[in-house]
Amino acid sequence: MFRGRRQILTSCLPKQMQPKGYSGATLDQNTLPKEISSAIMIHNRNVEDIRKLRAVFKGDQDILKRGKDGTDRFVNNMVVINYANAFTRQIVGYTYPDGIQFVQNDETFLVDVEKINRFMKAEDKNTLDKIMADEQSIFGTHFRAILPDAIMPDETPFEIVNLNPDYTFVAYSSYNTQLPVYGCTFYPILDGQTITGYVYQIYTSNMCYTYKSISTYGVQTQDFVSAKPHILRSVPIIEYANNEFRMGDWEMAVELFNSINNMASDSLNDVTQTVLSYLVLFGVDTPTPEELADMKKNRTMTFPGAVGVTQNAKFLTAQLDGSSADLLRTYLENALRVVVGIPDRNSSGGGDTGAAIDAKNGWREIDTVARNKTMFTEAAERKLLRIALQILSPKHVSSDLTVVDVDIKIPRNKSDNLQTKTQAALNMSQMGMDKADIVEVLDTTTDHEGQIKRWEAAEKQKQVASVKATPPDPNKTDPVQPVPVDNSAKQ
Repeated sequence: MFRGRRQILTSCLPKQMQPKGYSGATLDQNTLPKEISSAIMIHNRNVEDIRKLRAVFKGDQDILKRGKDGTDRFVNNMVVINYANAFTRQIVGYTYPDGIQFVQNDETFLVDVEKINRFMKAEDKNTLDKIMADEQSIFGTHFRAILPDAIMPDETPFEIVNLNPDYTFVAYSSYNTQLPVYGCTFYPILDGQTITGYVYQIYTSNMCYTYKSISTYGVQTQDFVSAKPHILRSVPIIEYANNEFRMGDWEMAVELFNSINNMASDSLNDVTQTVLSYLVLFGVDTPTPEELADMKKNRTMTFPGAVGVTQNAKFLTAQLDGSSADLLRTYLENALRVVVGIPDRNSSGGGDTGAAIDAKNGWREIDTVARNKTMFTEAAERKLLRIALQILSPKHVSSDLTVVDVDIKIPRNKSDNLQTKTQAALNMSQMGMDKADIVEVLDTTTDHEGQIKRWEAAEKQKQVASVKATPPDPNKTDPVQPVPVDNSAKQ
């Protein structure tokens, strides 16, 4: 039973984070080993869940273990209907159809924001965002680092790295659970195919500590390698949580996956058993040993009968009630879609159209799922943007540019029932309603502000084109302008 990933908290803070009156321990190279060893215990429990969820996503589900528990089955079909993979694909595709974009709030910084977007594109951020979205959906969390471009310098002054959640975690302040205290990532040291140790890198908002250990269960004081300051002013390892519980999109429905797989497998078993069923012959002569061997090969059984008893032949089968099985399977699949928030592919029929059919088939639920996810993604992207500005300013972008001046957009097209929406928008526009209210009701995109700006720009362009296209009226004469009189000569 999955219940989301556990948040790692610490009350040991570095000096720059300590509030007034703080009396706890200071986070430094001496206290970090104890902190890391304590946090690793919670992290390893999360990793256990992450690896199980990864297996479910790849199709390694409980039904494949059936028959390995010592219970022999004559027929044992094992069918995996991989809803996990399908749900992640659908939710991620619906939530992030056009990636994540940075848009300026002030036209003054138009060039700067365009340059930031070019840098992000050069770092293949769209591809990294796809990986982020998948892991966010499957594991309930994702980790990413943004650092100055030092390892492989190129045209972009920073590098973005997606980190393996098996070897990465972020610890938050127990005084403010939204405030990251440090981020830790570690990786193995390989000698051929043999792991000889692990390098741990722990980032605070101004320091990077490095340890070298032989264990995945933490570090000791003697494992210390170095402590180097950095200029990022934030923890550069950023967590992209899926929700406040760090729960994946479908992990609460894994038991439903197992039940549906069992139903599908047992239904197939029923068909197989019918095909392989024995033909039972009643009231026939006792077969010879040679005939008995041949009958066993052809799945035939005989029962001798008394003289004069009517002979008969029947197949020996025990079939499931098809109607009951189909009702149960439909119930489980409907429950699965309700729990996860996935719309039904089958139309409900009847006279419902437009918004009513969307509500009935579950399209509002997936939109709610997407809205909830993007709130946490925007918060993480804002942290990433703050560090990017710290690296880029003032050499590449204006030093006056801050995260307040940049909006994070996760555009999502909503073109369903478009004709009804646009007709309603036209009616409201003719009534003189404000554009902001019309766009909110129209709801064809998540970028409401951008849609209003484009609407206003299109209206101005249409007005200018209309004036230029209007021919002059030949019957209309310009009023005669009075000729100015120069009185200086008379004087």
